[in-house]
Amino acid sequence: MPENPISHVALSKGRLEALSDGLFAIVMTLLVLELKVPELPRNVDQAEILHKLREMWPAFFSYVVTFIIASSIWLLHHLTFHFIRHTTRALCWINLMFLMFVSLLPFSTAMMGHFLNRPVGMFFYFGNQTLVTLGLFAHWQYALRHDLVNVDVDARSVKRLGVRIAMLPAGFSGAFLMALYRPDFAIFALLLVMLAFRVWERRSKS
Repeated sequence: MPENPISHVALSKGRLEALSDGLFAIVMTLLVLELKVPELPRNVDQAEILHKLREMWPAFFSYVVTFIIASSIWLLHHLTFHFIRHTTRALCWINLMFLMFVSLLPFSTAMMGHFLNRPVGMFFYFGNQTLVTLGLFAHWQYALRHDLVNVDVDARSVKRLGVRIAMLPAGFSGAFLMALYRPDFAIFALLLVMLAFRVWERRSKS
């Protein structure tokens, strides 16, 4: 069967970056919509307001965690395009699959906020984040293997960027597996794997 010549057409990366930036902006805005003012009478006692706000701490926690993680993923995705010369149709589809899981973050964040430290909430959340970071990893690996990355610009920075991108699916996979057995320790598993990668990265540079 003859190969489709369109699959190797060099495309402008500007539109893909614009789509990604726009979707991340929407997703990161939607995260805050889960935080709603408690439905209480206007003349309610202040202690009752504070009590209701304390009950909302899982939602605040999940919002802050996801906003920071999404910001980090957006930054890494943005940095990859500093080195990528152009895109192809295949790379566009990889990015579209990546963005599909990014757009699911408001729902998985709400799941974690409602069922914090419960297997179903943590399993769904870290499963979603694992798929997001695997999409970013696949995006970068495809670009490297198909000679879309200008390695000559700064080979050392390209290598370091690849290590940081690889850190994320490893960390979230660890948290995902931990959520099956000890959901209350899933976030600690994520931090432990990320810390191990950072130590390894620093030692490899020395």
